Amino acid sequence: MYRIGAWLSLIGGGIAVASVISGFLTIGSDPAYQGRIAFGAAALILGAFAGIAGFLRMRPAMAGIVIIVAGILGYLATLPWYINTLYIAALPLWIVGGAFLLFGGFVARRA
Repeated sequence: MYRIGAWLSLIGGGIAVASVISGFLTIGSDPAYQGRIAFGAAALILGAFAGIAGFLRMRPAMAGIVIIVAGILGYLATLPWYINTLYIAALPLWIVGGAFLLFGGFVARRA
């Protein structure tokens, strides 16, 4: 269960990072978006962190919480920045992956 959650979070992080980079390439030089570029940078950092949090050396339940919170905050950072991204596609992966990490310890293990 832990590996599934970690890999889902990594796939979501890849989608988010690619989405933010695509957004920077699309609107990076547009002066109308220059005041909101910090939101894009925050979305990039939070998306990458949510993607790798499943592989960091911390308890799986804590990693699940970090993935879900960082993913939601990253998505909220994209809203004032640039809405035409696929960042929303990463959010369900983070929620499901974070839930696997958060609740994976409750699954009965084979002896």
